[in-house]
Amino acid sequence: MTDDDDAVDVYRWSESTSPTVAVAEAIAETRGCDPIDVEPLATSVDVDALNLLVGRPGTDSVAVSFTHKETRVTVRSEGLVEIRVD
Repeated sequence: MTDDDDAVDVYRWSESTSPTVAVAEAIAETRGCDPIDVEPLATSVDVDALNLLVGRPGTDSVAVSFTHKETRVTVRSEGLVEIRVD
């Protein structure tokens, strides 16, 4: 990630990976840590609802945004995770 305050890291996830796993992996990569070290997403978002909303192939385009431990996350049903560290 760059030092630019508006910088967004974008990651692609596949149908073989759940959206919540993809988010944890994207946060970890952006922060330079192991995914196991990322605070559980359930502290910030309903993980079951997130998986249902954006994890269904063939549905309308859906985007869910939330803040997780000073990290702004947007998950898109098209298989994208956008990460912005506050």
